[in-house]
Amino acid sequence: VLPILSLKALYILKHQKSSVSSALLYLFGVIASFILLSAILFYLRSKGEELGWGFQLQSPSFNIFLLIFFFVIFLLMSDIIMIPDRWTDYLSKISKNQSFLTGFFAVIIACPCTGPFMGAAIGYAISQPAIIYFSIFIFLAIGYALPYVLIELFPNIFISFLPKPGRWMITLKHFFAIPIALTCFWLGWVIFNQLSLKPYHDIYWEKYSAESVNEAIKNEQPVFINFTAKWCLVCLLNDKTSLATKEFNRLVHDKKVRLFKADWTKRDKEIKDALALYGRNSIPLYVYYSKGSKSPTILPQILTPKILSETIN
Repeated sequence: VLPILSLKALYILKHQKSSVSSALLYLFGVIASFILLSAILFYLRSKGEELGWGFQLQSPSFNIFLLIFFFVIFLLMSDIIMIPDRWTDYLSKISKNQSFLTGFFAVIIACPCTGPFMGAAIGYAISQPAIIYFSIFIFLAIGYALPYVLIELFPNIFISFLPKPGRWMITLKHFFAIPIALTCFWLGWVIFNQLSLKPYHDIYWEKYSAESVNEAIKNEQPVFINFTAKWCLVCLLNDKTSLATKEFNRLVHDKKVRLFKADWTKRDKEIKDALALYGRNSIPLYVYYSKGSKSPTILPQILTPKILSETIN
């Protein structure tokens, strides 16, 4: 979501004044995106499709569209290509809806990685009637949009720390092109993994299966399940900072923990059913069964080595 919001930061710097209409358009864009995604999810699930929140990034075709979209934005922000004069009038009309589109696409990109409280809320919403289901998503949208709406309504607090407009804004625009480029690389990596036909190989992690997990629990072995995906940045962050450390490997070795990785990069009914078993419909999700226990411990969505140590010990 940061690359999308960098566009809004440039908008604030350019106009440097409070704009109720722009703030409301951004809010409506966020709400519209939440409602659209939740409505599609609600409809497809009613037809028997096994989908979860963030389902759009499980589609390589959709990710290719996003890759092209962000690559064009990168070219424009870095001034590699220039907008033809004959398009100026047309684009000026679109720019009036820039705030709405920013809010809309910010949700499209960011929603697969749910926060600590959002995961539980979505898991609860999925099992509720339509009125409660959509009400929860609308309030989630308002909460998601509120911080930026307040900044746009009171921009002087933000702008007071910056120098007057000048050429430095062009440099800043080029700087903000960097996270856009990184987003393109990330989407390319996600698409590559989704289209890859290579067999599953992992030295430390076993591929998740409900049968293997139940067998390990029955044999009173400690079990750690990692529900993850290549398109989930929070998952990747936890992998690098907590699940790939020497301390975690030592704990796993000392306690003889069975590690299972449920990779949801592509649609997978078994993983979807497993998430529902723990009252979730989104990732990341980390589940631990201590030795001899049949009651799972649900870990926080933001992991630290300390949390893992306290849980596994």
